[in-house]
Amino acid sequence: MTNGIDGPYYLVQTLYIEKYGTMYHGDPPLTFYILYAFYKLLGDPTLAVKIGIMLFTSLTTIPLYLYFYNTTSRAEVGFSASIAPFSPHIVRLMGDFVKTTFRLFFLALPKLRLHEIIVYNGIFVQFKENYASTLSNEI
Repeated sequence: MTNGIDGPYYLVQTLYIEKYGTMYHGDPPLTFYILYAFYKLLGDPTLAVKIGIMLFTSLTTIPLYLYFYNTTSRAEVGFSASIAPFSPHIVRLMGDFVKTTFRLFFLALPKLRLHEIIVYNGIFVQFKENYASTLSNEI
């Protein structure tokens, strides 16, 4: 049995990629090619979809934890971000909106990297100083 209301859709796309080398329906392809890689690795399309969903949902906790830990310097906040995949909303995404579950991981990565660039390269400090001087000039 496959996940969610459109679970068979992911199986069809994965098997179509196997047979023809392209997707049957025009959709953002990243999720389907990742699932195809799991299919090639595991040999079972249903298991590939289930393992792919579980793995990418679990991997989402890593950039979320690091982002919140780095922005607040508190392990408690980072821990709460790491349990976010157990939220009822995320669990629903895992079951019904598989592509969105994969997108969460890929959206969390640049947020973490952007924060590192801003904070560790001094861009935030420069912005803060420029903004403060602009405000003092206007007052």
